[in-house]
Amino acid sequence: MLPESIKISKTAEDHLRQLKAKTKLDKNEVARLAIARSIEEKYDHINAELPSDGDRYPKSILLGDYAELYELLIADLHNKDHHQDDVTIELLNHLENGLGGLRTAKNLSDLLTRVVA
Repeated sequence: MLPESIKISKTAEDHLRQLKAKTKLDKNEVARLAIARSIEEKYDHINAELPSDGDRYPKSILLGDYAELYELLIADLHNKDHHQDDVTIELLNHLENGLGGLRTAKNLSDLLTRVVA
């Protein structure tokens, strides 16, 4: 189960801010697209630590009405129980990975092309 608030890395926060400026999407919308892109790629994480240098978001804002779906997809993809720290680390790794593939998008159309591709 995911915690009620999730702290992201400063790097992820910077990428979200840049993509918000380029696409006019809210940071939480960009985050959801990045996470979904990474899950679809079946990304397997490397980093096993929770970030301590970024902003904290309420789960309801970061993931919206689909928080439980993200949690289930991540737990299933990584064969994890629903232990809070494991799923949170996996979620944050998917956010970082997804943003890595989206961060150079020039505009909304370019971002969406990268999500759908």
